[in-house]
Amino acid sequence: MKYKMAAAVLSVWVGAVATARAQTVLTLEKCREMAVENNKQAAAARLQQQKTAFDLRSVRANFLPKISGYGYYLYSSNNLGYDFKGAYLPTYTPGTDGSLVPNILTDQFGQPVIGADGRPIFSQYAAIPPMSLEMKINGLYTVGVRLEQPVYMGGKVRSSYKMARLGVELADLNVQQTRAEVVLKSDEAYWQYVKVCEQLKSAESYRTLVEALEKKVKDAVETGMASRNDLLKVEVRLNEARLLVSKAENGCTLARMNLCHVIGLPLVTKVEASDTFSDDREFSFAEIAGDISDRPEYKLLDRDVALKEQRERFVRSEFLPQLGVAVTYGYSHGLNLGGDPLLASAGVSGVASLSVPIFHWGEGRNKVRSARADTELSRTKQEEMEELMQLEEAKYRFSVNDAVRQVELTRKSLEQAAENLKVSGDQYELGMETLVNYLEAQTQWQKAVTDLIDARAELSLSKTRYLKAVGKL
Repeated sequence: MKYKMAAAVLSVWVGAVATARAQTVLTLEKCREMAVENNKQAAAARLQQQKTAFDLRSVRANFLPKISGYGYYLYSSNNLGYDFKGAYLPTYTPGTDGSLVPNILTDQFGQPVIGADGRPIFSQYAAIPPMSLEMKINGLYTVGVRLEQPVYMGGKVRSSYKMARLGVELADLNVQQTRAEVVLKSDEAYWQYVKVCEQLKSAESYRTLVEALEKKVKDAVETGMASRNDLLKVEVRLNEARLLVSKAENGCTLARMNLCHVIGLPLVTKVEASDTFSDDREFSFAEIAGDISDRPEYKLLDRDVALKEQRERFVRSEFLPQLGVAVTYGYSHGLNLGGDPLLASAGVSGVASLSVPIFHWGEGRNKVRSARADTELSRTKQEEMEELMQLEEAKYRFSVNDAVRQVELTRKSLEQAAENLKVSGDQYELGMETLVNYLEAQTQWQKAVTDLIDARAELSLSKTRYLKAVGKL
């Protein structure tokens, strides 16, 4: 019983999923959103954008002082010892002016008595007894807090910050460029699906038209008003129409699977495009006209040149004077002498560091020249790519104009083919038109429909490509 209930629940769930998939209707904007959301390159560009934002915050911290704690501990089994043999120190007496006067022994004439070593002899000496001194090193430790602040680093900190900001801008532009490429790919898949669906409808209409003619010819053959040869001609065209429908169905399936792949849906998902080519909307080129200055690629080249200029300043800063200061507050304890520590106090100390490069055998000059050459290479590339982008903009602008004319011409051709089909059909009914001509009129009508569908699809894609070429996609 439990298995039956589980099977029933699973059957209901599968049916609900199938129904939901069958009811999936996609618009052009929805396909774009899904494609951007599920595309791996777009996801990588967004992650790169986040990374550069974190890098900017990291570089910004270089303007602020750095505070760190430190601690040192020294243990050594060796002790420092010294045996003092003793000594005698001369004495001094206060003078009349308050200064200390050497207490020198004088003779009866008031002259200093000179010893055997040639030095004056003092009247009194202070004796220092012999002693043994021992200093223990083990157990020495120091703890404290250090504050460091760069004052002038040759412009390195500022150029690093500017490069980080440019990196953020480059990442943002890369996201825009990647999004435009993904949207273009999504539009191509979407309009291709709409195109083959419209072609399938056209092929089915053509097949229905030929099937109706086949029925009429069969009736005419049975009544002796048409030959068997006429029926064979119609059957040949009917087979061609059925083959055309089969190819259109396969193309529609493949286009649907490709669209699902681009927007991140399972390939078996049943989707339906909300747009059709049934109605021609008025098109104004002014709505999408623009220039290449809004393209992410154009801005990327400009930011890349600025980045190389900052890189040049960064390289130059490594060979300029650098000044920094540090303040330390710490406590030291250790170096026991006779059982008492010599160090057992806390204090504040400060230090300033100045580094001035003098001679590096031309290393700095050559590195700066290399960075400057790299900047010029980027600027040259920018000029070349600008011309290529202008050519691309002109190419797709002409493509849009050609597509508009093509739609107008194919629409008129379809009107003429439809009128010709109607007239040919009426005349065939009256016996004033041959079957071959009527079949040819049907073929021309079907071709005109297909040509109009192709022209409308090309116009839609041309507009998307032009929007990408002018940075409005």
